[in-house]
Parts: sequence; structure tokens; C-alpha cells
Amino acid sequence: MQANGLWVVDASVALKWYLRDEALVENADRLMHAQAGGETQLTAPALLRYELAHGLVVASRLGRFPTGEILPRFNSFL
Repeated sequence: MQANGLWVVDASVALKWYLRDEALVENADRLMHAQAGGETQLTAPALLRYELAHGLVVASRLGRFPTGEILPRFNSFL
């Protein structure tokens, strides 16, 4: 994956960083590591934090991870 330039990340990508049972997690991880390594820049819509919070709550209610992990996962995003 070549990750040059500016990428717009939506909630479906950001949730992959916290829900490891999602499809294409490896692609989302490569994008995050490319940004961390200065190879690319990431930006996101202003509502991303709310969409991510909602996605984490729904995933927890569906039993994908314990409810007590919602806040730590969300805080690590912030």
C-alpha cells in the first residue's frame, strides 16, 4: 500500500483500529503507521469522534468487547 499524500479517514477506518475482528484491519493499520512514520497525512470529518464513540458503544452492546473498554478505547483515539 502506497500511502503518500492526504487521506480522509471516516469512522469505518477508525473503528478498525479498535475492533480487531473487522475486515481489512491490516489496511487500516498500514495507513495509521504510514501517518505515524510521516509518509502521509490523515484528516477526518469533524463528526468522526461522535461516530467512533457510537460505533464503539454499539459494538460493545453486541458483545464484541466488554463495556468497560469503551472509554479507554475512545480516549486512546483522542
